[in-house]
Amino acid sequence: TVPFTYSKDNERPTMALVVFNTSTRANNAETGDYLIFDDLKFVYNSELETATFDGVAFEFDENGAATIQGDYDESKLALTSNGRGATIETAYDDATRVLTITVKGDDISVSPDNKHVYTVTFEQAPAIEVEHETTITADGEGTTEVLTEDVTYTAVIANAANGNKNITLKGVEAGFYGFALIEGDLVITNVAVGEDGSLDGSNATFTVVGEETSEVVEGSIVSGTLTSTDMTGVFKVVSTALGIPLELTIYYGVPRDGYTYTRTVTPGRYGTIALPFAVAADGMEGVKAVYSVAGFVAKNGKPNSLVLKEETEMQAGYPYVFLPTASEVTFSAPSTAATSSFPAFYNGFYGSYTRVEMNDEKANYNAAATIYLLSSNKLVKAGSGSYIDGNRGYFLLNDPNASCIPEITETEAAGVKGVRFSFDNTATGISELSIDGDDAVIYNVAGQRLQRTVKGVNIVNGRKVVKK
Repeated sequence: TVPFTYSKDNERPTMALVVFNTSTRANNAETGDYLIFDDLKFVYNSELETATFDGVAFEFDENGAATIQGDYDESKLALTSNGRGATIETAYDDATRVLTITVKGDDISVSPDNKHVYTVTFEQAPAIEVEHETTITADGEGTTEVLTEDVTYTAVIANAANGNKNITLKGVEAGFYGFALIEGDLVITNVAVGEDGSLDGSNATFTVVGEETSEVVEGSIVSGTLTSTDMTGVFKVVSTALGIPLELTIYYGVPRDGYTYTRTVTPGRYGTIALPFAVAADGMEGVKAVYSVAGFVAKNGKPNSLVLKEETEMQAGYPYVFLPTASEVTFSAPSTAATSSFPAFYNGFYGSYTRVEMNDEKANYNAAATIYLLSSNKLVKAGSGSYIDGNRGYFLLNDPNASCIPEITETEAAGVKGVRFSFDNTATGISELSIDGDDAVIYNVAGQRLQRTVKGVNIVNGRKVVKK
């Protein structure tokens, strides 16, 4: 065979002049020379010269068949033919996952058999299983509470029919106070994967599949990375198991975020706080000082003043009194900070992560017990209808069966660096809704905003309150 060499890529000649000679020089034949021509014809090649997918060459067998693992993507296919003017046609069957490649020679119009057919089977990549330590937190009340930490969960990543991924976190369990917020397999379907392996859950569906139930829930993918052998990510799921939306964050194989709690306050007005994470001095913004309870000093046999001791840091779970210097305070800590799933108490000072109705709380103590709340820089007795919001605390006296504020002498109190508060024992009948007095939204019946409750009808945080 004698190959034709084209000097231009876009040449499509319609005829060719071919000279046959017995000599290497034209017009130099010798007497007796002769040529025999048998079955002279033009050959139009129609085979693949190169064939790659995502940069990897196909390995065809003698029947023109090849197999590759992965999902078909036309943009990753590169084909060339060894025939000038040949055409390459492709057809992919989603059902069989088979790509058919047909190369037709340039003479296909007169030689219909001058073609070569190749097939490539795209095998679906098997599901991969990975294991990673996982931390699950609940975000609410302006803070982050650790529900589970360093629990190992298995993730199964399988291919969806459209080339996306289905991710299943097996046997996820998290809850607090005896309530299960999530329990079962978390199945995230139709997760797109970027070229860099990043996970995109904007079109994904989140389902919690239990032993007998299956519930579609609200969810999102904050971040995540998938490789051929591993997956890590941060996923959010909204649980309504407690009757209110509570956002759960699942840190799968990645360190969890730090903790932050922010509250709007009145500068100079003391408040109480109880957080599920420890806070160092440099983690307090807009706060002059925090205090624990040292005890109370009595006068004439009755509690006269509460003595608070200044602290340099806050332990996880314990309540503190704080003095704000700005209209917004922030308490923050790194992800390595100590945490407590349950609020604590010390020296008759009780913390809570959730709202506490004082009428209900009093039922837990002796009939003679007295609960005090910090309101407008005074200690007032908790009256009917009073409460504290989450991440706050209250003070307890006069219950022999519970931890109460201890009595200390005036001499002992003088040695404590801190502040004192007078007990307001005239507030027994108060029906005001006490919430530390630092971020209450108060209006009168005329709709005018108030700094504090007044005698008569008040609207406090949307509720009608009568102060006598």
